[in-house]
Amino acid sequence: MGSAHPAIPVILAAEGTPLLGHAHERVVAPLEAASQQAPEALPDPWVVRLALRLAEGLLMARAPERAALWVGVAGERLATARPRDRVAHATLTARLALAADPQAPLADTLTEARLALVAAPLDERDALETRIRLVEAEAAWRQGLFGPVLERLSSRLRQANAFARIDDLWRAQRLLGLARQARLDFAGAADAFTQALDVCEAHDAPLDTAETLLHLGQCRLALNDAAGAIEAFTRAQGLAPPDSAPFQANVGALAMARLAVGEPDAAIAEAQQGAVAAARADNHRAYIQWVGVVTHLHRVLGRHEAAYRQLLGIYGTLRRGLGEAAAAPVLGLIDTLRADLGDEAFEALSARLLASQTRH
Repeated sequence: MGSAHPAIPVILAAEGTPLLGHAHERVVAPLEAASQQAPEALPDPWVVRLALRLAEGLLMARAPERAALWVGVAGERLATARPRDRVAHATLTARLALAADPQAPLADTLTEARLALVAAPLDERDALETRIRLVEAEAAWRQGLFGPVLERLSSRLRQANAFARIDDLWRAQRLLGLARQARLDFAGAADAFTQALDVCEAHDAPLDTAETLLHLGQCRLALNDAAGAIEAFTRAQGLAPPDSAPFQANVGALAMARLAVGEPDAAIAEAQQGAVAAARADNHRAYIQWVGVVTHLHRVLGRHEAAYRQLLGIYGTLRRGLGEAAAAPVLGLIDTLRADLGDEAFEALSARLLASQTRH
């Protein structure tokens, strides 16, 4: 009887779909529709499976309030749930708590998870243990404790049957990479990010791929592999939309990498690309930040006249288009040029630029 319910095939498909990248969008919408298909006729174990997968998709979609509602729905029907679903319920509860407060106490929820783990079939326990360790590792990471991340997860990647889900594998690789990078183990971090990159690329997750390439490029740069870093940052640029955080972060990283290999003009061009992308996205804050990066690069290279000329044009454009308040940060950048040059040299530069404009 239960297998004939129209929601059940949807739940089964959703359970098999990784949540990397935008895949949560392919999971959330069908499950929300399935939840409206005579839910009162759906047996409790299936309600729990639907609610937990939907909650996980919503958590990936950065909708923790909605995710919490579905975790609550699952919690009301846990009495007949499988041990694996009770572990999932407890670990999702813990992840939601961490999202709200990195210092949230997790002892009670993880105790519930471990009690459910004892009741699970033997062939499921290793993978379920991994899910518990992932929560513990995430809690440590959010609290700035990197050693516990390595302790919880390093051995799992070498253990057979420790990962039953792509999402768990990716989370482990990413957390290990971040922890090793934070501890300045750039070679170990690069290995972890390379493994995470393989998972992202195999499961059509362009934004996650771009973010992973950013971290991989940073590690390669720290290992004096500037060419490898530039390759990683450049690949990331082609994957992330210009208005996304990964795109903006990669632009800045690529500019610094170009500077590191003695290509200052290419570095400035990369930073200017970031400013253009921010302007097209109507992101004033990011635009000003990129103008600041360009100005800083000019200052480092001793090109104060080029920086001043550019800032004057930007100030005029912003003031005319958006008003004095929007243009005000540019005056602060101009002041950094004055501080570099000294009042006398700065006034001479101002006079020279004014005379140049008058002639034209």
